Amino acid sequence: MLAFVSAAAGCCCPRRDALNCGNSMTLCTKGMVLSPDPHRRRMPWTAAKECVPGVVHSSKEKMVLDGARRVDVDCVDRASQVYPLEALRAAVASYEYNTSTGRTFLKRSLRQNPMCSGNGFTARIGGRGRTTRTPPAPPFISFATAATQPAPIRLADFPG
Repeated sequence: MLAFVSAAAGCCCPRRDALNCGNSMTLCTKGMVLSPDPHRRRMPWTAAKECVPGVVHSSKEKMVLDGARRVDVDCVDRASQVYPLEALRAAVASYEYNTSTGRTFLKRSLRQNPMCSGNGFTARIGGRGRTTRTPPAPPFISFATAATQPAPIRLADFPG
């Protein structure tokens, strides 16, 4: 089975394929290999990057505390990766840095969470929030009564 294809579409070769019961007509792409280079030149941020073990203090400065010195995240490549012991030192140094400056995870999360209104409920449209943490209980529920003990189970004598 031959197919007529215009010259603008390229040459069409009948080719036996495992797909389509061996009758698929595919364009001749012998020797054509897609190169990732133009794609990388257009979008260089899609290139594979190595992750740096460490703690980023803030997204504004994009700095990683590596032991005693600070390293810019964008400049770190595969050749300058830190070893696990250095990563542990970086974690300890960043912990000391955070505690010395008064930055803790709780303070940081409260500061960065825009939905935290401080009254126990998330902020609603127009800034309206509830002023109490829990709504009052219905009047027929009383919390002042003591909890009753379950009744003891009497074991019946079964003939056996």
